[in-house]
Amino acid sequence: MSARDITTIEEGIRASDDQFIKGSIEEGTTFCTSAKVVLLTQKVPLYILAQLLGSILASGTLYLLFDVHKEAFFGTVPAGSNVQSLVLEFITSFLLMFVISGVATDNRSIGELAGIAIGMTILIDVLVAG
Repeated sequence: MSARDITTIEEGIRASDDQFIKGSIEEGTTFCTSAKVVLLTQKVPLYILAQLLGSILASGTLYLLFDVHKEAFFGTVPAGSNVQSLVLEFITSFLLMFVISGVATDNRSIGELAGIAIGMTILIDVLVAG
């Protein structure tokens, strides 16, 4: 998914929001019936599959390259269950992407402060989720 595709999605969301706010919903201009959005939703499953395959291959490569024993592991270990860790990871990733989308791509925000907002979000995510 390219930056142009993401921009198209954001423009479609803004256009649909504008239509709902104005109260004039036309079938041809709504977000869900847009031809660009339909083409993008066909690309999303392939994008997710590519991301999962890439992360599995990267993890497998690191596992084969480095012989790390459980005692020598220097990272963090989840305190709760696997499901709890997955939900917490989902929430922190959502918050990070929300801040990135809101600060870095919005015309109304101050572009010079985008790095500070994103960095502070990462800091809070690390302090809360580990």
